[in-house]
Amino acid sequence: MKALKTYLPDGFLGSPRIAGRVHSVFKRAVNAVVGGRMITLHADLRAGIPDSAVLRNGDFDVLEVIDADAPAWLEGFALKIADFLIDLNAPNFSNDMGRCNMAADKAAILAKFESLGFDYAMPEVVESRLRCVIDGLKDGGVEAARKPLETAVGFGCGLTPSADDALLGICAVVDFCNRAAFPKFDGFAQALFSAAQGRTTDVSAKYIRCAAEGRFPENLARLVKSLLGSDAAADEEAFERLLAVGHTSGKDIVRGVRLGLGLIV
Repeated sequence: MKALKTYLPDGFLGSPRIAGRVHSVFKRAVNAVVGGRMITLHADLRAGIPDSAVLRNGDFDVLEVIDADAPAWLEGFALKIADFLIDLNAPNFSNDMGRCNMAADKAAILAKFESLGFDYAMPEVVESRLRCVIDGLKDGGVEAARKPLETAVGFGCGLTPSADDALLGICAVVDFCNRAAFPKFDGFAQALFSAAQGRTTDVSAKYIRCAAEGRFPENLARLVKSLLGSDAAADEEAFERLLAVGHTSGKDIVRGVRLGLGLIV
C-alpha cells in the first residue's frame, strides 16, 4: 500500500524503528500509535487531518480486518501494521497554520463570519464551561483560564468531546493572531494541552497535541485565515467541509471559532 498524502510533522519520518500498536479500527479509518503519536489512516483527500496519511478507499477493504492492539512499527518511511506494510513516502503537509497580523478590521471580521449564516449553540451545560474559559482569558489571560480549562476539557460525548472541539476552534483563532498584539493569550494552546492530560479521549488528545504544535486541521486553518486575513469573504468551502465532520464535531469547532473571535474583536 502507498499513501497518497501525509500530514505529519517535519522530521517525523525517516527515523529508526519505533514500536507501537493499533489503537482503533473503523470501516474507513485506522488509528495507530507509534512513538507516542497517534497516526490516522483514512481515505478523505480533502480532510487535511494533522498526524494522518491518506490511503485509497480500497485499501480499507483489507485493513478493516486488523484488530485493535495489533502490533505496529514505523521505520524510515514505512509503517507496518499487523501484516500490512504502508509506504508513507508521499507529498507531506505539516498543517502548520502560521501566524499573522490581522489584515481585516474588526467589523469586517464579524461581517465575514455572519455571512456564513451559522446559527448553532451547544447545550448550555457545555456552553457554560466554555464561557468560563473565555471569561478567564478576557480577565486574566492564560493563567486565569487554566482552572476553567480543566473543567471544560473532555466534557461531552464521542471520540472528540464537544467541549474539546470548541476549544480547538478557539485555539485556532488565538494561535493565528500575532502574539505581540494579544500577549495575554500567548501559551493558550500549551495550557489546553496540559489540561487535557488524563482528562479526555485519546483521539481528542491527538488533535490538542497537534494544536499545541501550531498544527490544525486544514479546513479549520483555511476558515480562520480567511476570516482574520485579507480575503474579501470567508472560505465557504472550508466552512461546509467543517460542518460535515462527525455528528456535531464540525459545528462545535465552528462554534469555538465564533467564541474565539469574541476575544479579539
